[in-house]
Amino acid sequence: MTLRLTWVAIVVLATYLTIVGGAWLGIYAAPLRVVTMLSASATLGIWLVACVRSERWRPRSVLMPVVVASLASLAISTAFSRVPRVSLEYLGYAIVLAALYLLLVRLMAQAFFARRLLILATLLFWLISGAFLGLVVMHWVDWWRELGRFAIPPLRPNFEGLTYNNSSAVLTMSALLSVPAAALVDPGTRRGKVALGAIVLTVGLVAFLSGSRAGWLAIGLTIVVAAAAALLDRRRRSAIVAAGRVIVATRTARATTSFVLAAAVLAAVVFTPAIVRRVSEGGADARAQYAVTALRMFAESPVVGTGPGTWVIQRISATSVNEIDVYIPHAHNIEVQTLAELGVVGAVAGVVLVAFLARLVLGAIRDPDPLRRRMGWTSLLGLSYLGFHQLLDFYPNMPAVLFAAAIPVAFLDATSIPGTALPPRRMPRLGGLVTIGAVLVALAGLLLQEVPALRAERAVQLLNGGDWVAAQADARAAADTDPAIGSYALTAGLAAARAGDHGLASAYFERVAVGDDLPEAWLDLAAEQLAQGDSAGATASLEAAFRLGRQRPAVALGVADLALRMGVRDLAVNAVVSTLTAYPTLAADPWWASDVQRTAVLGDAVTRILATGSPDLRWQVALMVNEAQQARTIAGGLPGSTFDLLVIDSWQGQERAFDLLVAACDAAPLDSVALTWCARVAAHIGRPDTAERMRRLEGLAPGFTNGSGRIRIVTEPDPAAILEGQLATFWGTFTYRRFTPVDMLVPSLAHLILE
Repeated sequence: MTLRLTWVAIVVLATYLTIVGGAWLGIYAAPLRVVTMLSASATLGIWLVACVRSERWRPRSVLMPVVVASLASLAISTAFSRVPRVSLEYLGYAIVLAALYLLLVRLMAQAFFARRLLILATLLFWLISGAFLGLVVMHWVDWWRELGRFAIPPLRPNFEGLTYNNSSAVLTMSALLSVPAAALVDPGTRRGKVALGAIVLTVGLVAFLSGSRAGWLAIGLTIVVAAAAALLDRRRRSAIVAAGRVIVATRTARATTSFVLAAAVLAAVVFTPAIVRRVSEGGADARAQYAVTALRMFAESPVVGTGPGTWVIQRISATSVNEIDVYIPHAHNIEVQTLAELGVVGAVAGVVLVAFLARLVLGAIRDPDPLRRRMGWTSLLGLSYLGFHQLLDFYPNMPAVLFAAAIPVAFLDATSIPGTALPPRRMPRLGGLVTIGAVLVALAGLLLQEVPALRAERAVQLLNGGDWVAAQADARAAADTDPAIGSYALTAGLAAARAGDHGLASAYFERVAVGDDLPEAWLDLAAEQLAQGDSAGATASLEAAFRLGRQRPAVALGVADLALRMGVRDLAVNAVVSTLTAYPTLAADPWWASDVQRTAVLGDAVTRILATGSPDLRWQVALMVNEAQQARTIAGGLPGSTFDLLVIDSWQGQERAFDLLVAACDAAPLDSVALTWCARVAAHIGRPDTAERMRRLEGLAPGFTNGSGRIRIVTEPDPAAILEGQLATFWGTFTYRRFTPVDMLVPSLAHLILE
């Protein structure tokens, strides 16, 4: 009865970790983090009692040197961290995760739990994969309904990512959980062959429909590794040759193989538009920029790095004025981020990890036990996939992925047989006492830090709802209790600004601006400094905000607004040029005409754009300032001019042109740029139904555009308004795993909203 109750608890906790606690919201939402840490505390506490009562439950792992090396590298880098408070948090999580891995190894060493855990992983594989595939089909049905006809649907529709908020993460979970699922299958039986084929087909479908380019690359490289490993193994090589002979000699096998190949080719041909669209969406330049900033940090501290969790904090300061500034939670490459944060010390720990995992897996592949041998082969594929995927991605920050990867490793670790793998290593008594102390301290610290996190999250909810007064106490308490967390300080500054306390708001904004170099913080600081009469300070802050903020329309507009009030005309013109470059339709906004100085600065910016801008930008700006003939002349010489001319004529209210424009968008429903223009024009000429339909199509087939619909400038947006141009909305979430208000600008600044 005790074993069965324990198993029920394990099922609940493992499912929670896989789907909720270790997924997107579980990482970023404070209440869920509290639930996760309390669950981990209770689990580890029960394990501690079991360790005291029974020798068999005490930590034992062939990967103990890896655990020690990894934690040591994190501890060393934390000791020299640029942001010790944040690095300590990452170290605390690493200690807890290491303890949970050692517990998983002990569970896998018990026959009662081992097979059940592998079956649970298999069920989770089918649940996650099936849910993703089902939702993709549902999104396709919605897309076809909006389009009004059948067409080749988009990949990763509606950015479907389940609870992981990213289709690439769904693919990673599916691929890793397929490892134990495939290992449980006996390929020597007909039923086993069918089951294995279903698993491979499911992972392939998830991979294809996820549109994950990193996943596609990883699968391709993994296939190369699998082929090389199979050819190097004599038994596998013989099996492959025998299987080939069977396929050639057996009519059914030949027909099945031909059908599968034909289906794959047909799918590739049919989905060619969707594949081409996904491949051509770009992003390589941004990933290259992440690597560059990481290597700059590595150059600052090559031995110990700048500290765990610091890449995302220091990325802004390490980005030069003409380089891409994109908010992201990681460097999209595990090697360069390890070098940046942990230096050579972390790289050595990584080499130790790979070496021990390779030895463990190769030992299992040579094992006479069929299950361990199959688990060895599938683990080779799964771990290879994970490693290759992280050439363009990063998953140590997602516990669900770590758990999925750890399941087969823990099984191989627990069932290692001396002589064929590594001998099991027991933790010495002193090491056990140190470990218990470290885990207790880590759990206590991680739980205590959630006290201000909960107050800050409550303040964010109040600010988002427009209750400025009620938010102040919680915002200030969080920022003062945990001053190293920049998102708390920004939230407190916004609350103080809403209350009219410009001095306090300035202090909070300055903390974020100096510490994180966030353009929004510099802009808010400039506004509060100006409110206090500090023109010199405001000018310096404005220039700091515009350094990278020129890439963000909301910040650029705010800079232009303040610069106009302060009489810094050159900066104002430059900021307006940046704003219109991102959103040309704003040149027609009535906000400019409400003030003589604004009108003059807009005129200077338009003149500069028409003289030096790209042809595509010039015709759009010319159209917005009622120079339709000039717009037609410029657009007429561009590729795709037919569509551009339809936009120009439709913007002026020509019904026939608008009908043709909508027809062109309906004929190319995967063209996000065309859909954006259709939505903009429809909103401009008073066709809200058409505008909304185009936005829904664009949302279901998401691409990279610079805003759809009608974007307006307002001085005091309603809390429910959709803010536009704030590329840093997820800055607090990605940087500190704490939310900030949706509106990151003080109320005295002009805002952009989407109607």
